[in-house]
Amino acid sequence: MLKLEDLVVDPEFEALLPALSPEEFKNLEQSILKNGLLDPIKVWEEPDTGRHIIIDGHNRYRILKKSSIYWDCWNGYKYIYQDELPTRDDVKKWMLEAARQT
Repeated sequence: MLKLEDLVVDPEFEALLPALSPEEFKNLEQSILKNGLLDPIKVWEEPDTGRHIIIDGHNRYRILKKSSIYWDCWNGYKYIYQDELPTRDDVKKWMLEAARQT
């Protein structure tokens, strides 16, 4: 079972995503505090290291850590399997496509 502390923010992946404005971050934080985590954090296990890297949900992760909110790993994340995204380049492409859809 994954714990919040097991998740890793990879600077290379995080840099691909646009940063939230302070107002957007505050609104997201208020929503999570009021409603819980409505959209799961997406996690990819890096084949070479076994690290559980966040590929979507960096801000949600920071809010959970900052607020010491209980994180139910069974409902709080979606695991992206290596056969879906076998390489870091595949993950980057997925992240950019997901960002375009929001």
